Amino acid sequence: MPGLDYSSIILYDWMFFFRELTDFLVSLYDKPGRNQLLKDLASRCFGENASICKYQEVDPFSFIYFLAQRNTVNQKTNIYNRVIDNCEIKVKIPTDWIFPSPSPSSVSLFHGGADFKTDLLWDIFKIVKSGKDINDIQYKELIKIKTVKTTKLTQTLFLIDPSTYLPIDDRTSILFPLKTKKSITSDIESVGITKYFEYIKQVRTLFPNCELYEVNLLCYLIQTNKLSINNSYYQIGSNVFGETDKSKDHKQEFFLDNKVWVGGATSGGKGKKIYPIMQPIAGDVILSHFNRTGNGIGVVIDNEYQMNDGFGEDLGIKVIWINKAERDDAILSSQAPGFSRADKFVQSFRQKYPETFQLLNRFSNRSTTMPSDILNLIIEGPPGTGKTRLAKQLALYLQAEGTTLSSFLTDKQISQSEIFTEEALIDEDQDNIKIIQFHPGYTYEDFVRGIMTEIDNTGRLHYRVENKILAKIANQSEQDLSRKYVLIVDEINRANLPAVLGELIYALEYRGEAVQSPYKNPDSSDDDSTEIILPENLYIIGTMNTADRSIGRVDYAIRRRFIFHSMYSNIDVIHDKNAQDLFQKVKEFIKRNISSDFNPEDVMIGHSYFLPKDNRSLQQRWDWEIKPLLFEYVKDGILVGNDLPKEIENLN
Repeated sequence: MPGLDYSSIILYDWMFFFRELTDFLVSLYDKPGRNQLLKDLASRCFGENASICKYQEVDPFSFIYFLAQRNTVNQKTNIYNRVIDNCEIKVKIPTDWIFPSPSPSSVSLFHGGADFKTDLLWDIFKIVKSGKDINDIQYKELIKIKTVKTTKLTQTLFLIDPSTYLPIDDRTSILFPLKTKKSITSDIESVGITKYFEYIKQVRTLFPNCELYEVNLLCYLIQTNKLSINNSYYQIGSNVFGETDKSKDHKQEFFLDNKVWVGGATSGGKGKKIYPIMQPIAGDVILSHFNRTGNGIGVVIDNEYQMNDGFGEDLGIKVIWINKAERDDAILSSQAPGFSRADKFVQSFRQKYPETFQLLNRFSNRSTTMPSDILNLIIEGPPGTGKTRLAKQLALYLQAEGTTLSSFLTDKQISQSEIFTEEALIDEDQDNIKIIQFHPGYTYEDFVRGIMTEIDNTGRLHYRVENKILAKIANQSEQDLSRKYVLIVDEINRANLPAVLGELIYALEYRGEAVQSPYKNPDSSDDDSTEIILPENLYIIGTMNTADRSIGRVDYAIRRRFIFHSMYSNIDVIHDKNAQDLFQKVKEFIKRNISSDFNPEDVMIGHSYFLPKDNRSLQQRWDWEIKPLLFEYVKDGILVGNDLPKEIENLN
């Protein structure tokens, strides 16, 4: 499992950088013309052509989040140095870059180019910087901004005050295994900051006396599979030099330095023992105590003793602290050595720190590879049965830990869970879910990779190869195997699928194997590479209208590479008596008059046509939607018989 090199990283030093930055920004609050001052500052830091400088106003939230998005190697050096020079920052550029860093495709500004709430954002910024809590009304005002939702807002609040706030994003959602990120953010947005702090309270219960920035780091490493919790424990005495006076306990130094250390390579006195300080590896667990009193549990992320081949006075074992609470009798013997394996002491620690061991057990059992699962699914059915809605719900469902398409298709209870009973909204920052709709003119060059033409400022024509949505999401998912990526293809059979997919028909079945495209990969470091790989964490979910025979069916070669899930009209979801009666009349009419070439279930108009929508009455839905569709069925030969138009008119 690839980890991170911590040898040159000072844990959490990004906090000091952002603290000084936000101190400087808040100093502009009471200055005349603060918006122009901040825009001028943004121009000096990011360049006058940066997107943040294209608008008449710049707010502090946008400045902070826009900066966090500048995360390439060159940007880290150039832009962050300019911020240091222009914002009176005394600390150096961070070495620890594990903080919310939006993807380049995310909208980083706290406005959509209109409807600026700059004064509100300044006021909220000052409140947060002063250490006060914002209220529910203020929170709801913020998320009314078109480009702002809970994930983006809490990430920025975390950058401003990482001791009070924690992002609600893909990283931290692993702390709530029974809920999806979407359901959490919906909870918060329906109530406000009060509900958010209820979730934070749950987190603090899981990590007693720990800082939220410590929690964020652990979640990142676990969620991205850069750290795996091992069933291997070591104990260390925080009375490093054998102190008996608790006032000389070194636990606070352990906490501040984010590492533990021993006073020497061996124990003192008779029967000297060599401490096994070279043994702990990333993912092992350190149990800290002062004599019999437990005072901390940490997860190893780096062993400086290993890196330097032995003991050194300035060296130690770097940890992420996950519990800093003192609890008596965590060690049942006062004769524990200064440092050793903790096999004899784990049980007593487990009894005193049950919540932490439950957390460790959950994380250690977390799969570090993507589950073997159905990866290609087509949801088929007549119009109005909710195929696209289900596809979106499945995309969100898959983001929760341990979820698979197989489990959804085989366990009927899952479809009754919360996520499948509410409207599925894909957040703008959900960069691992993409939606596209096919049409008859769609080609391989539109979907996978193709040659684009462009004209330069001299009028000359140039050609370049460009990756399209499938190649882009395939590349992205291959570089981020810890997350599930979903591509939803609406109306998948409206295009000529064999022509659109080309060689990727093979890749659909043989995930992880490279296939050769007719075009070179513009994003590859190998100039001659034409490869495309569909990794095992990329799900492709299509929707298909079974009533429309004017468009292509899925041929057998492609069909055998997909699992098909049928959705039919369901009267049970219609609660209005008049709508139920109309549904039944339409169903019986179709059954009486359907062509022998069709199955009634494949063409029965979906239940969504009979539900309230956009304040339209049932009569309006009949006149504008249901009746015209029935006439279309007659024209297409789906319904056959005498005087059908007249019979349709008399149905309602």
